[in-house]
Amino acid sequence: MLGELSRPEWIANFNADWRVADFRFGWNGRYESSQRSTGVTNNDLESNPDFVNIRNTGSSLVHDFTASWYISDRFEVYGGINNAFEEEPYIGALSRPTGPRGRFFFAGLNITM
Repeated sequence: MLGELSRPEWIANFNADWRVADFRFGWNGRYESSQRSTGVTNNDLESNPDFVNIRNTGSSLVHDFTASWYISDRFEVYGGINNAFEEEPYIGALSRPTGPRGRFFFAGLNITM
């Protein structure tokens, strides 16, 4: 049911890309509205209105940043940071709103033949 863990009422994905000469910069964001914590369902609240263990996750916004440099038509160097502000997974959830790794960096090279 809406509002339970993994079923937020609202999810919004945002992205923006900027290109300046041979450089590209990007931002991705993912918003999730607050949800019930693990083990608490809407049925718990309906069957017992005085349920004392009502816990919500709080809302979250995860930020990812990327950058690319197009050296030539054949070579692109790229990198970025995912979960830049180190949003933590909800207690009892390994993938909401982000994975268990926390913040991580990446880099690579694309070669077009």
